[in-house]
Amino acid sequence: MKTLVLSDATNGDMLALALEEKIRDLLGNSGDLVSYHVAEANLKKCVGCFTCWLKVPGYCMFRDESREINRYSSNCDMIVLLTKIRYGSYSSSIKNALDRSLPNLQPFFTLSGDRLRHVSRYAKKKQALIVAYGEAIPEEERQIFARLVERNAFHLYWEEPRIFFCEHPKDAEKIVIERRKG
Repeated sequence: MKTLVLSDATNGDMLALALEEKIRDLLGNSGDLVSYHVAEANLKKCVGCFTCWLKVPGYCMFRDESREINRYSSNCDMIVLLTKIRYGSYSSSIKNALDRSLPNLQPFFTLSGDRLRHVSRYAKKKQALIVAYGEAIPEEERQIFARLVERNAFHLYWEEPRIFFCEHPKDAEKIVIERRKG
C-alpha cells in the first residue's frame, strides 16, 4: 500500500516524535512509504494564482517539495497527517501543505449529493489517517477539528478519515491502521 505521511514534527517535540515513531512502526519500512517533514521543508505559501489549473494544469508554479508531495499523493493509497492542533485546526505547516495540494484538483465543479466540489484530477480515493496532538486538547477544539477533517475529506477525496487525538506519548498505543481490502 503506497502511503504518504505529512508530519509537522520537529526535533524538540517529544510527543510528535513518539507519535511519528508509532506510525512508522505500524506502516513498516517498505519502499511504499514516503514521509515529509513539512515543518522543516521550504514550502512556499499558495498565492492563489491558479497557474496549477490554468497555465500548467497539475503543477504549481513554485518549484519546491510540494511538487514531489503532490506527485506521490496523486497515486498513493493512504495519506497520514501528523499535526499539532492549533485552535481546532491543523498546524500552519500542515495547512500550507494541504493548500498546496490544489493542483490535484481541477477547476471544474461536480455535484455530489447536495454538495458542490471540484473534480479530482486523479480517480483514486485515499484512506486518511489524521493524528492530532497537543496538551489538554479541549473538547470544543476536538469537535471543530473533526468537522474540518470531514469537510477536507469530502473536497480532497479521502475515504472515511480516521482521527486520533493524542495528548501523551502513551496515547500512541491507540493508533491503529485498518488497511482497505482489495
